[in-house]
Amino acid sequence: MLSRNSDVALINLQLGKIDDYSVLTLIGNMFMFLPVSYLMKYLYKIKTMYTILFISISIIILEVLQYILRKGCLDINDIILNIFGAVLGVVLYNVVDRNRKLNKKGN
Repeated sequence: MLSRNSDVALINLQLGKIDDYSVLTLIGNMFMFLPVSYLMKYLYKIKTMYTILFISISIIILEVLQYILRKGCLDINDIILNIFGAVLGVVLYNVVDRNRKLNKKGN
């Protein structure tokens, strides 16, 4: 694990060490932006690439603000997991939307 003296954690993975806090952090970071991306697609019908780009930029800005305001640590793992969660939200929306359209055509 990198030292957090600089409040920047470029690599924070501890492979082989799994505890309740690690699992909770992993799940929390992955699913934090899932509903945001899902709702953006649902409410505003924004194209997939723009949704992912907007959320990714927002996540990076939030992480940098944590560093600037000294209210947290700029952590690359948070960025990666938040973006992954946002992508999952977009994929989930696309699957639900495709099923809805197929069901509508079938009726």
